[in-house]
Amino acid sequence: MNNSKKILLAVSNSFCAHFLKGQVQFLVQNGFQVVIVSAPGEEIALLAKEEGAKLIPIAFSKKIALISDLKILVQLIKIIKKGKPDIINAGNPKSGFLTMMAAWLLRHPNRIFTLHGLLSDTKTGIKRWLISSIEKLSDTFAHTTIVVSKSLQQHAIKRNIINEKKSIVLLNGSANGIDIETFSNQKYKQEAIQIAEKLKLHQHKFTIGYVGRVSNDKGISHLLSAFLEVQKKHQVQLIIIGPLETEDKIAKHDEAIIYNNPDIFYIGKVLFSAPYYHLFDVLVLPSFREGFGNVLIEAAAMEVPVIASNIAGIQDAVSNQNNGFLIPPHKTNAIIEKLEFFINHPNEKNEFGKNGRQFVTKTFSQQHLWNEYLRFYNSLL
Repeated sequence: MNNSKKILLAVSNSFCAHFLKGQVQFLVQNGFQVVIVSAPGEEIALLAKEEGAKLIPIAFSKKIALISDLKILVQLIKIIKKGKPDIINAGNPKSGFLTMMAAWLLRHPNRIFTLHGLLSDTKTGIKRWLISSIEKLSDTFAHTTIVVSKSLQQHAIKRNIINEKKSIVLLNGSANGIDIETFSNQKYKQEAIQIAEKLKLHQHKFTIGYVGRVSNDKGISHLLSAFLEVQKKHQVQLIIIGPLETEDKIAKHDEAIIYNNPDIFYIGKVLFSAPYYHLFDVLVLPSFREGFGNVLIEAAAMEVPVIASNIAGIQDAVSNQNNGFLIPPHKTNAIIEKLEFFINHPNEKNEFGKNGRQFVTKTFSQQHLWNEYLRFYNSLL
């Protein structure tokens, strides 16, 4: 196919590859030449190679560093001037701000800022003001702001971060929808058995799962505290999947618990998480801030019930009291209560799991979302 339309997609880091998985290939198949700008990493390199995109690595950092950020801004201006993309879509935080500024300085006509969440939500003082200002400017520089969930959109409008008139949510939200065929409890059972054997999981223990960055703002401390309390009364084990963050570190005390508790299995970063959901009885996401919570719909598709914070973003990804529970953030006791409900009510747990797959199949079809992105992009041209 002759790809005459060009789109530049900018993301902050390699871990963001799951926001684009499958979507890049879909755009290529529908006539787009796709260029990805991202901090280097295994996930994004593999995605670009497999799905037919050109990857331009740029050393984005979450930290504010004036000189290096200015150099990146100049680099982005050169990339846009040389590549002449028809559309630019950049996700926050740092990549969105710098890419939107570069596009605005060049007066590019199709500047799209994708809001994946508000980093400023969990900051205080001067840092909160500074990051909020960067988030506002990202929206100001953009021609359109796509928000990944309706509750995040309302929250960002209420905080005066984005302009309501130019913000949109495509269909029911999410960055990339859910691949119902891939995330199915009918697949990867053999791989899950092999993983369980390798880890030496306890076959008859209730298994709590966590998938995501292992950072302070994900509420890891509350998850660990809840686990230790539940462990006193029940046969439980905890599987943690995701990279340990260096810029929003968890407490050393919590890190010690992760490494030293014999019923906690820390997996680290994985390129493909689907087989691990087979091992979970429940997924817990006790975040303090979230744009959407993709792992929640992945778990739901795999018929795993969820427990998650009742905050903007997550509110769209959970059907409360149907496939999981929304609980107040920062409340360890709420996690304990809901974990014990699922431990003590296995039939209800299974029912919640079945409800979850129905919910995400109906609400977050990946193909429908991709079609909407394609319609939106083509409307700009």
